[in-house]
Amino acid sequence: MSGHRIEAVLRADPGGVTYLATNPSHPEPVDLTLIRPDLSADPDFRRRLERAIDVATRLRHPNLAEVLGRGSDNAQLWVAARHLDGISAAERLRSGPNAFDEETAVAIVTDIGKGLDSAHRKGLVLRNISPATIILVPAEAGQQTAAPRAVLTGFALSRTADDARYHPANDVHMLAYVLLELLTGTPPSPNEPLSESISPTLRSAIDRALGADKNVRYRTCAEFTRAAELAVTLSRPEAAQPPPSGDFPSGSPVPPSSSATRAAQVADAQRSQPAPASVEATTQAIDQPTTRLRRLFTPRANPESDTEVVTDRRAALGQADASHHPQPRNASRSGSAVRAKSAHNRRMPPVVVPIVSVLVIVGVVIGTLAYLGARNGGDKWSSAAAPIADTFPDLLPSRPAENGWGDSGCKEITNGDVPGISCINPNNLTFVVWHTATMAGRSVVTADLPKRPGQPHRWDEGPVFASPDTVPHGWTITNFNDDPRRPYTIVATWPGHTGQQVLDDWWQTAPFGT
Repeated sequence: MSGHRIEAVLRADPGGVTYLATNPSHPEPVDLTLIRPDLSADPDFRRRLERAIDVATRLRHPNLAEVLGRGSDNAQLWVAARHLDGISAAERLRSGPNAFDEETAVAIVTDIGKGLDSAHRKGLVLRNISPATIILVPAEAGQQTAAPRAVLTGFALSRTADDARYHPANDVHMLAYVLLELLTGTPPSPNEPLSESISPTLRSAIDRALGADKNVRYRTCAEFTRAAELAVTLSRPEAAQPPPSGDFPSGSPVPPSSSATRAAQVADAQRSQPAPASVEATTQAIDQPTTRLRRLFTPRANPESDTEVVTDRRAALGQADASHHPQPRNASRSGSAVRAKSAHNRRMPPVVVPIVSVLVIVGVVIGTLAYLGARNGGDKWSSAAAPIADTFPDLLPSRPAENGWGDSGCKEITNGDVPGISCINPNNLTFVVWHTATMAGRSVVTADLPKRPGQPHRWDEGPVFASPDTVPHGWTITNFNDDPRRPYTIVATWPGHTGQQVLDDWWQTAPFGT
């Protein structure tokens, strides 16, 4: 096959069959994947795969197999990657039940998640993620850890993220299914309840990754794997043990097994995770252990950047803890001041206590209703902006109070009589989706862009133009060929960056699909 000699069959997956092969021009053996004949004969598949492999050959990451090249022999497509010494996760699963404990399985998907996030930032969606395409490479001599390194191979179904049908979120979703298969030993069914053999905390993290509401799922592999890592930490026996009794003053109304104590343990577990300084930590108080993992993680950073779990839970719980714990005997209040209070002041009349309690409850209920009303009431897009948000549901929020893709803040704007939704992300990149039903409308919204029409960019879904590198504040203009998106124009601008940087760092992974 194009000068390669087939030595042995390694594995088969949905993209084709992978062989161990040698080539006189290469000193080391390679993994040669022969694409399925029916896929090789599809001109659309061939074109898309060639573009994806051209991107893959530029990737260099310890958790991604190095792609060496692609080619065709008698209309048979092939992809060559550096051979890896090790066994696949699928082979390890076949060795017997319980092949992977929770900690090992999560460590494997964490490795793979790092590689996937790196590929996503380069505009590549892998799609072919399964135990069969995960190779467990033994640790090299002298390494600090003896744990194998998980490496993802199998690029036969890869797509570039400018293909509107595929998005990095698909890989995150598939990674959760891989974790389930590593834990249970069998491929999971989409409608099948999660196995009771998985710890409740880890089940909760996986359940969120596979949830029907895509707005609640993790937006990057890093978010999912860090949630899984923390879940494993919380499920360990030592994490559930109460603190020494000396930590609670005698007569404390908060026993060691209470939810407040558990929340403090969660805070300690989170603090053990290093958090990037760029990530804004947010938190909510938790009360119900069954919903703890659903509420621990609030993704706040760019989808194409690593994110971290929240780390400031103890600060948020500080006032609540202070109100629940009695003052120790050596508190700052002096004994004489306490003795100066009369018995009447120290003890409220029995009738007053329930009245005060009722008033407090009523106040909390009223405040909660007012808060929920402020969040959910009246903040809808206008009749002009609503169709824009509906056409691009992954890019734009469903209402102004929410954030758009990449944690961007969005608002409704107009340019003359052309309506639009403008968003700005944490990196100061602005993108506007305009409803340009006519060519005159397109001209209006792009009139202020310097050096128009710019440089054309090849894309199957429609015309795309980017500013020349000489423009200090780069821009891109995106239009569409299909009927649902044809009436819209997306203009992205990024101060201090070139048009090519807008294409590489934002446009490549932006979810333009309907």
